[in-house]
Amino acid sequence: VVFPKFAITAYDWLTSPGVAQVVHPRLGFGSQYLTKKVLMGVLVVHAVWLSTAFYLGWLQLLFSLCLGVALWKRLFARHPGDRHQIYEVHDLPKAGSSLDVLSFNLFLRSPASPGGSAGYGTEEYKDQRLDQIVSRIVLEHQGCDVVCVQEIFSYGCFRQEKLLAGLYKAGFQYYAAAPGAPWMGHYGTLDGIFDYLPGFLKWIDGGLMIVSKYPILQTHFHGFQRSAGGDMMINKGVLHAKIRLGEEGSRCLDVFNCHLQSSQNVASRDASTPLERALRRRQIGELLEFVHQYAAPSAPLLLCGDWNIDAHANRGDLKIKSPLGQLSLGAEGSPEYRDLVRHLEDGLPGLTVRDVVLESTGFHPVTFGNVNQIDGALVPNDTILTDPDEVGCQAFLDYVLLCEPGGAKATLKSKIDPFPSSGLPVTQLSDHCAVRCTIGDW
Repeated sequence: VVFPKFAITAYDWLTSPGVAQVVHPRLGFGSQYLTKKVLMGVLVVHAVWLSTAFYLGWLQLLFSLCLGVALWKRLFARHPGDRHQIYEVHDLPKAGSSLDVLSFNLFLRSPASPGGSAGYGTEEYKDQRLDQIVSRIVLEHQGCDVVCVQEIFSYGCFRQEKLLAGLYKAGFQYYAAAPGAPWMGHYGTLDGIFDYLPGFLKWIDGGLMIVSKYPILQTHFHGFQRSAGGDMMINKGVLHAKIRLGEEGSRCLDVFNCHLQSSQNVASRDASTPLERALRRRQIGELLEFVHQYAAPSAPLLLCGDWNIDAHANRGDLKIKSPLGQLSLGAEGSPEYRDLVRHLEDGLPGLTVRDVVLESTGFHPVTFGNVNQIDGALVPNDTILTDPDEVGCQAFLDYVLLCEPGGAKATLKSKIDPFPSSGLPVTQLSDHCAVRCTIGDW
């Protein structure tokens, strides 16, 4: 009993504010990596002890099991408020009149996720893909100032640490990360027997990170109160970072990175059930409350992430826009997309909500289930990482939304990058494409 509790206390101490820099100033985030390794050993010892606990009686066995669960959850917990600095800080980049943001769902699922070890019957090449993702960001997107990523989980692996260590080479010196799953809470579907699933059944962290070249002054996280399907295991939510764009006295920008309820099948709009759509609408309401709580009033803010809302209105109207399979469906958007825009505009009075990709290109390109045009035919670009039922579905799910006061002022540019792979059986490095946006003159 004492040993696991001591380990939890030691873990909390080692990951408390500033301790990593005191222990070893060059280790930074690596000290938490080491702590994880030590606690993994502790967990193994505890499991062996637990296997002999039946000699002590059922009450002791149950108590021991609860302690084991507590240790396992604390082992992979993340507290975004603990530290925002990766390593020692070098000179900050000079703040310019533009800001470059990259938003990317990496599809690096936790080993505990359904299919997380072998995907849809195939190998997912998570570590190899992460190596190439980091290299591509460092080499081809080094001009970015802020990177928002989804689906890079800390539970059961060390990929977040690996991402941070790699991006540090490109000047990203600050980070925020979603915490582990909560101890208790109401997490489940909107109705039915699982309406009040206890929080301890939600094992996996939110998989959200914000990495920045500029100082992150504050971070906060909100876990969505309802979810369904496989999302019930994941602490999905919204991660906030208040970023100071330059030296002391520079203006700040509130960035919100979120991942909404997924659909069973993006390829068929009918398969996005009323429950899933209702959950996403409810989560957007929670997002707006969270924004009002932490964003500076009457100041610009940025909403990024995988929203799982397909902006495309009618798949029968698909028309090739470029050789990369970017498709024009017009600016009207799907009913759920239009509802999203209305919900945000009503919830953010005084701010103009601008869809950066739509305004800069005039249409919504494909960010999930993208295709190539070969000899006049549309050929799916990825058939390994994407769910077989969603291959080539040509959906737009990934958003960067600028909310600014006083009407539209900033100039907007955007680019969709499929992050092609090199030397791997997969054709691209995720089932999603990355969205890079440049916001200028603001």
